[in-house]
Amino acid sequence: MSTTNPTRAAFAALNLANTWSVYTVADIGGKLTCEEADALIDFLQAVGADDKAAALVEAHTKSDEEGDLHYTGTQKEDQA
Repeated sequence: MSTTNPTRAAFAALNLANTWSVYTVADIGGKLTCEEADALIDFLQAVGADDKAAALVEAHTKSDEEGDLHYTGTQKEDQA
């Protein structure tokens, strides 16, 4: 059975957030489900990577289609 080391987990979380660039999260934003995007956004905000969270929100929202959680109705116009 594996046990969680809170110190190691915190270091790993900060390392991940600091290693990924704004461009990386923007690249993957459109490939995530809404639930995956929300979880990653929460994570990035929790570790203080607000700029990366904002980039992820923007990229993910642009890829959502009608009926998706983050769909705003302007996606088609943005892509035209």
